[in-house]
Amino acid sequence: MALKTFLIVLVPMILYVPITMLRSNTPFLADKFFPEIVVGILFCGILVGTVVVDCLITVATTLLFLEVTDEK
Repeated sequence: MALKTFLIVLVPMILYVPITMLRSNTPFLADKFFPEIVVGILFCGILVGTVVVDCLITVATTLLFLEVTDEK
């Protein structure tokens, strides 16, 4: 069960790491490309952070917990 929980948390966080790296480099990206890219990065960060990471981890761990408690 610990391995399943670890994987459930690991997969969405792997999706969130590139967004976090982009958010830390927004001044560099705005200088190299165009300033509106900051808005796009922030929007993607909000979308991935709330929808993918928060919802997916909560739902998946709840379903895993229910599955384990139903077996006992």
